[in-house]
Order: sequence, then C-alpha cells, then structure tokens
Amino acid sequence: MTTAANNPDKPEPPDSDAPDVTELTSVQHHHSVSPNSIEGLFLQALKIGDTVKQDAFLQAECGDDVERRHRVMALLRAYDDAGSFLETPAGGPRPADEVSLSFLKPSPKDGVKGTIGPYEVLEVIGRGGMGVVLRAVDPKLNRIVAVKALLPELAANPNSRRRFLREAQAAAAISHPHVVTIHAVDDSHEDAQGKPVPPYLVMEFVAGQSLQQKLDRVGTLRLTEILRIGRQIAEGLAAAHKQGVIHRDIKPANVLFSGATPRLADFGVARQIDAEGVTQTGEAIGTPGYMSPEQGRGASGQAGPSADVYGLGALLYESLTGVPPFRAPTAVETLRMVVEQDPVPPRRLQPSVPRDLEVICLKCLEKQPERRYPTAKELHDDLQRFLTGRPIIARPGSMLRKFSRWVGRNRTAAGLLVTLVISVVSFLVVWGNMTWQLNQTNEQLTEQAVALQKTTQQAIENEQEAERNLEAQTAANAALQEVLNFFTSDLFDAATTEQQGVNLTVLEVLEQADAKIRQKTPDRPRVEAPLRLAIGNTLELIGQPQKAVVHLERADELYRDFDPFSATAFDCRQVLARCLATMGNRQRALHLTRELTSSEWTPSNLQQIRLRHDLLRFDSSERSTEENVRLLTELHTDCVQTLGRRDVVTLSILSAIATEWFRAQQFEKALEIFKTELAESEKELGPDHVDTYNAGNNVAVTLIRLGRLDEAEAIHRENLRRQMMFRGPRDAGTAGTMHNLAMVVWRQGKRREAVDLLKEVVQGRAAALGPVERRTLESLYQIGRMFVEMQEFEEGYAFLAEQFWSYQEAARGTREWVDMFNVFASIAVSAGAYDDAQSSIQIAGKLLDSMGEGYGSQHNALKAAEASLLRARAE
Repeated sequence: MTTAANNPDKPEPPDSDAPDVTELTSVQHHHSVSPNSIEGLFLQALKIGDTVKQDAFLQAECGDDVERRHRVMALLRAYDDAGSFLETPAGGPRPADEVSLSFLKPSPKDGVKGTIGPYEVLEVIGRGGMGVVLRAVDPKLNRIVAVKALLPELAANPNSRRRFLREAQAAAAISHPHVVTIHAVDDSHEDAQGKPVPPYLVMEFVAGQSLQQKLDRVGTLRLTEILRIGRQIAEGLAAAHKQGVIHRDIKPANVLFSGATPRLADFGVARQIDAEGVTQTGEAIGTPGYMSPEQGRGASGQAGPSADVYGLGALLYESLTGVPPFRAPTAVETLRMVVEQDPVPPRRLQPSVPRDLEVICLKCLEKQPERRYPTAKELHDDLQRFLTGRPIIARPGSMLRKFSRWVGRNRTAAGLLVTLVISVVSFLVVWGNMTWQLNQTNEQLTEQAVALQKTTQQAIENEQEAERNLEAQTAANAALQEVLNFFTSDLFDAATTEQQGVNLTVLEVLEQADAKIRQKTPDRPRVEAPLRLAIGNTLELIGQPQKAVVHLERADELYRDFDPFSATAFDCRQVLARCLATMGNRQRALHLTRELTSSEWTPSNLQQIRLRHDLLRFDSSERSTEENVRLLTELHTDCVQTLGRRDVVTLSILSAIATEWFRAQQFEKALEIFKTELAESEKELGPDHVDTYNAGNNVAVTLIRLGRLDEAEAIHRENLRRQMMFRGPRDAGTAGTMHNLAMVVWRQGKRREAVDLLKEVVQGRAAALGPVERRTLESLYQIGRMFVEMQEFEEGYAFLAEQFWSYQEAARGTREWVDMFNVFASIAVSAGAYDDAQSSIQIAGKLLDSMGEGYGSQHNALKAAEASLLRARAE
C-alpha cells in the first residue's frame, strides 16, 4: 500500500519535457481499436499471456520506438495489478472513492471532509488491505501530513489492530533520510464524544511520484540514477534492520521521491525480527513479483533481512531492464516462478547493463537466503564499489551451482547424463588396464635406455654451456609471451562490450588489469614490470597522473632489481618523472631525470632528445621566456635533423615553443607556431590522431585569447565532427572538445546551446573516464555556473540533484569537488531546496577543512552560499 500523496493512479504534474497533453480528443465507448495502436498492441500482448513471448512480441512490433513499448508494458503491468483483486482477501484493496469515512468527525470548514484526532482530512489518497491513507492538515504545526488509519471494519479485530500497531511502532523506530518519517501514533478507541476511532499513525506527506510511476513513464532508468536509488534505499533498509525491522514489501511503488531523494515507504507488512508472528501459517506476505522465495512459500515468519535484499534486487532488476524478474498472468503463477525458476540475466534483456552490476543484481535474487548479501549494508557497499570503479565482492554463479540447479529442474535429462558419465568411466577403466600392460613393456625399454644415456652424458655436458646462454633469452621470451597473453586474453576478454556493457570506462578496464596483475604475477618481476609500465603509460595518456604513478613506481622498483640500465627501464623512469612533474613534484621529477644522465645509461637518439626536453621543462623556473624559447629552438633543430620535421617528438617540441609564447601572452607568436604544428600533424599523423586534435584545440584557445571567437568555434566544430565520426560521443577526447566548444558558444551568447552541449559532455566524460573523475566534475561545475548566470534554478537543480546525490559519498578534498558542491548549494537555495543546500554546504566545508590553505575563492563561494541560505530561510 502506498502512503502519502503517492497513489499510482493519482496523476502527477507533467514534466517540462513531457509531451503536450492539454488538448484531448473525446473517446467513444464503442470505437474500433487499430492493431498498431497502443490499445491494440496491449490487447494482442494480453492474449499471448507468457511474459517472455510478450517481450519478444513488443520488441518485434515496436522496434526502436522505446516510448511506445514502455506505454504498452505499463498497461500490462496495470492489468496485472488489477487482476490480482480476486486473489486478495475480502478486506483487500478497493478504489479510494469507495472508502467509508464514517469514522471521521464532521468539520464545518470548507474543503475539509472531517477530522481524526486533531487532524483535518482533505482527501483520500490511497487504500490498502488494512488501512486508508488520508491527506490532512496538522493545525498545530500548520503542515500537510499523511494519516494512515486502520479500516473501521478491521479496527474491532484484536489481531488486525495488533498488526496495524506493530507496523506503526516498527516504522516509528526508524529515523533515516531515506525512510518516510512517522510523526505520531494514536491508539485511542474513541474520541472525546465517545465515537469509535480506529488506530492511526501520522507521517510526513511526500508529494513526489513513486519509482513505479517513473518506470511506467520511461521504462528503464539511467545507470547513475539506478545506482543512486539502490544505494540510498539500501541505506534506509540498513537503518530499519538495525532497529530489528524487516520491511517484506520492497517494490517500486513503495519508493517515493521528495525532489530527487528516494524515500522508502509503507512498512505495512513489516515485522520485528524477534516478534511473534500474527499472520496465519502459510500466508504469503508481500507483492508476488518482488517477493523472496521464502515469502512465496508462505514462510514469511522466517523472512529475515535477506528477504529485503531480495526485494531490492528485484527493484534494481526492473530499473535496469524495464520488467520485474518474474511476471505471470496470475499472482499464483508468479509465486510459482519466484520459488522455482531463475530470473533471466539482465544483460539478455538489456545488453548495455554492465556485467558487474548484473552480478550484484543476481546475487540479491539468489533462491537460498544464505547466498544473498547478508545485509543491506553489504549490498550498499558493493554498489559503492561498482560506482567508484573498485572490484566488487559478488561473484558470478559457478558452473557447479548452475548445474545443480539444472539437475533440480530437469531430473529426467540429468538421469540420462549420469548414465552417459557411467559409460565413459567404464570405458576409462578398461583403457586403464590396457595402459598398465603397456607400462610393463615400457619399463623394459627404460632399462635399455639407461646404458645409452651414459654414453651421451658427455655430449650433454658440452651443450650445457650453450643452453645456459640461451636461458636468459628464453626467460625473456616467456615473459614477453605472458605479457602478450595478458593483454590479448585476460584483459581484453574481460573488457569486451559483450561482457561488460557499453558503460565500461577506460579506468574500469585498468582497474581490472590491476587486480589481474596482483593475481597472476606474484614474484614474477619480468612479467609484472612491463605490465605496470603499459598501464602507467595509458593512465598518463588519459590524464590520470596520480593513478599512473602507483604503477610506474612499482615498475621502476622492479626494473632497478633485475634490469636496471635497459632501454625499457629508461622509458619507465622518464614517464614516471613526467607524471610527477604534472602533479607538481618537479623536484623529484628533476632528480629522476638527472639520474638518467649518468654514464651507465646508453640511451637512443630519441631517448636523448626526450631527456633534454624533460630537463628543460622541469628546471625552467629561473629562466626567462626568451631563454626557454632559445633552448627549445635549438632542441627542435636537433629533432628535425635526427628524427625528421614531422616526427611526433619534433612536433611536441614545436608545441612547447608555442606554449612558452602563450604563457608570456605573446598570442600572435603562439598562434603562428600552433598553426604550423597543426598543419604538420595533419600531414604526418592524419586527422584522427590525438596530437592533431590537441594541436587544433591549441589554435582555437589562442584565437579565443585574441578575441576571434568565430574562428575558434569553427575549429572546435570541425574537431568535434571528426571525433564524433572516428571515436563516437563516449570518448574522452570527444567530450573534451565538446566542453571547449560549449565554453566558446557561451561567450558568444548562445547560452542554451552551451548548456545542452555540457549536458552531453557530462554523460560522455562519465562514460569514458568515470562519474567522479576531475574533468567530469569540472564540466558539472561549469554547467552549474551557467544555470546560475541564466537564473534557470529549477532546471539546474533538477539536473544537478541527481549528480549531487550520486557522487557525494565519493567526495575528496580537491578544488573540483568543492567547486561542484558550492555551485550546487547556490542553485539549491534559489530553487527552494534548503535541506539539499545545507547538506552541500556542510560537505564543501568539511572538504575545505581537509585541504589546508590556498583556496580563497572556494572559501568565498562557500560563505556566499551560506549567507544566501540564511537570507532565504529568514524570508
């Protein structure tokens, strides 16, 4: 049963992006239904009956029209709910307008249907098997509340009354931001005038829609939203379990939204973990499609916290796939499926579901409670691991477990398989006897071979020296082969789209690589070192120097032990020094680079040039711009003579010269050189090379400094066109170019286009780099600033609230995090979401406290947000 203003049949205000439904055509009672209409597809699907066949039918009929398919599925779901009416007890649900309100005390006020206790009832908003939910006014505190009263016909029944009060006491014991709050409980048998009054509880009024309504409207949710809802409801469940309360009816209709915040409602079938049961033996408590197998078997009294974990798993399943894990034409058939069948893996219904998230979901839906997450807290923690790119605890079901479940469902086929195995074993026994006889003969041959071995011993000793010379090369070849196998099998197979879904990021692939290296290379430095170097190189390339340093330092340590002066060890130390310099540790970077100038090293021409360049970069603080340009120009001349004009390293030195002029604000000189670099890059490297894109970006940024915005826009758009064609929208480079384009068009006054571009950037960077990577946060901050400047606070709050609640637990003490929380706080204040603003301000303050000095602008922004919140609340 749904509490507060959350009856699924009660319409919500249309979203800003919803279709215009203000003009409705009249519907005749006896109209013909087109087979291709929503109603026609619904009727055809209804006749099919089987849910799997229904899904296949809708897929074939609706094709890419996802909205059309979801509307039909919503009708089917509503029909299922309506069809369960005859299977509920006599006291089961009936329409809200049929509920008797005779227990209310009359009120003379207009618009008030009556009173219960001190509360003035405005309307009926829901009705369940035990109670009715009323929207009412609390006159003492002048606030809207939801009052849930036991139905009058049940109030006289001691068992029903005790069960209702048990729910109230259970729910009232829970205090958590993701659980609907109980304000009061009243068990008076009659009012002051002696009129019978049913027991009732008073709870907060949640005006938002339910998760069920949201799923009916959009079908499936975005991955970040699913993770946010799952983690926050798991938090609420953990708080309930800590109080000894089991919900037993987790489903989308019982998740209500207050703004962007999900709240778990309706502990109508809850029980205390240690309380005596007051339900009948064998009574299935809950909603069939989301009920755990132990509840489906009627053992509700045995349902513990893992039953709620199952329900939350079913909720996640539907959010990911658009359908519940089990659905049949009747409640009885649905319960049979819950008890006997395994759910279809989510990735078969939605291939884009990441593999790890599928594993988490299916662990929740295990038939045996002991195979699920033991607590909601552990489920929350695994979802958090997935969100932050760390390895999850859950593991896919083993082949043995899958086989045992198959045997339980297919005993005849299993019997035939056992017969086949026995036949094979019998054959192997006969074969073993034959092998024994052959071994006897082999022993005789071995004795003859001993004599031959003695005569060849001297020859073997002569060859041993040559073999020892080959051992080192053989070991190196074996290590190389293992490295190749790792990348072509272990890592790439684990990272394929078919296995992981389209949401896999580069960082997630590398996190998997790290875990596999630790597993596969203990005490094997010749294998581990090149793997660490390769991962460190990749992390540096995608702008993750801090993560890269971890791998590069380990590789450098290994190379120093077994191959200290090799060319590979030289490369490793150079990359490590570059990462350290990027992080601001120029002193250590310079120390490592100077080590490479010692006489033990024999670097190649390319390595020598890179070494000279690094020495110039890491020790340039005391030199003038002109001196740096002179030294870099000499190096560029040597590069042209040694490597060629269009070599990648030569072009990087050219870019360094332009960058020196740019930093000195000599933009015309910088532009000329950047244009040369771009032309040479296009000729040598081609249009789809990262250096070509970077060169184009440098030209555009310099044009912006010169005020030539139209030219900069044209370059960014051409860059973006190429990257979209070659790399797609979920590439980190594509998202970076789109971000720069958004900033240019914003300066040109094209504000709506800039906002729309940045929304895509956030999705692209989250997919490519991860939702909490610094560049993703930077784009969120910039779009927040744009919403503030445009005074589009409602839209800004709606967009950022989802991101804010998804990311807050991963917050770290960095400028990007503080900027994001500060801008969200400002928007939340203007949107009237004062609690969210307060939470954001508190988090930003804690982060700043951990960061030390040097963040004056962030402190000022935080103070401004605090002052704005105080003024708003005072008004």
